[in-house]
Amino acid sequence: MKKSTVDRKYTKAQLSEILDVNENDYSKSQLINMYCSKKNELTNVTDPTKPAPAPVTADADAELDRALEIVLKEGILYRIDSHCWWGKTSRVPEEAINVPKELMSGVQTLIDPKHLGPFRSWKGIGERIVKKLGYQFLGLRGVYFVPKAFIQTAEAKLVECQEFAGKEKKVFADNFETYRAEWKTEVARLCKEHGVDPKLAMLYLAEENYPSVPQLDGKFVFKWTKFAITVPDSDMGILTDKQYEEEVRKQKLQALEFLENCVAELAAKFYDIISKINSKLEAGETIKPKTLQSLNSFTEIFDKMNITNNRALAGYVDEARKLFKGVSVTDFKEEKFADKLTDKLTSVVTRFEAESDAKLLRDIEF
Repeated sequence: MKKSTVDRKYTKAQLSEILDVNENDYSKSQLINMYCSKKNELTNVTDPTKPAPAPVTADADAELDRALEIVLKEGILYRIDSHCWWGKTSRVPEEAINVPKELMSGVQTLIDPKHLGPFRSWKGIGERIVKKLGYQFLGLRGVYFVPKAFIQTAEAKLVECQEFAGKEKKVFADNFETYRAEWKTEVARLCKEHGVDPKLAMLYLAEENYPSVPQLDGKFVFKWTKFAITVPDSDMGILTDKQYEEEVRKQKLQALEFLENCVAELAAKFYDIISKINSKLEAGETIKPKTLQSLNSFTEIFDKMNITNNRALAGYVDEARKLFKGVSVTDFKEEKFADKLTDKLTSVVTRFEAESDAKLLRDIEF
């Protein structure tokens, strides 16, 4: 049975049951490989009462060790920490409880939200920087793995973003009192529109609900942390020996699953680019410079992004790199050239789709 068929037919839990192993000790790709290597020993794979003999785990353990080694040596983890003053208060003065909800609610705005909009985008900007240069790390929300080849680029871009954020923060602080006054004017207008005594609304805008200008500095933050996955040292006595072994294995498994996702992401990006170009060529459509540049940009950074050294995927990328080396959009105007290139690219796309039982996305070669 092909790996792709096994992947579609069985869940991770079902494979673990068939193989009579602990589901949490292996990734699904490992279970698929173990299943396929023992398929001749399985007389009835749909009957969990007839499991295969327990698999030999030496190769699996070595794979896990290597996966963790790659994650520790080939890059670093980034977490972006960004937040700003929320510009609201939940302090509800007793006298203002009956103010119409159209004007006020339990949480009252203290300043025009448009002034805080740019600051709330900082975190997203920072995360896009590290995500573009690396991969989202499996199992840790808001954490990204940046290959070592791109760490200095990531640092430079984040510093640039931080400096820009600092300038925006200064502009906000310099205009803070003006923004407050403008909002009081707006609230007074809303009160008049709703027939509410402005004095009640102004209770929300009391001085104590606002930070002072010096306090604003600590309420607008853009920073990042670099770290590696680790567990407490076994000699520190924080974990029992069993707990320590379990945590180490969890992290190795997490590392392997992360690397599988890295290969999947790289392969998916590559396939998306070449299949679109191939479809346009076959349909006789114009290839735009932006489309061609997307392929060139991908092939330029691929070797640095290929942290698992996946040779099968690298082979296809190298084929595409050679096919399009020195090619410009004007070259496609020559019919013979376009036809020849189309035939060769179609061959790459077709073989790529069929590679490794259509499961290249999950094959890792260390």
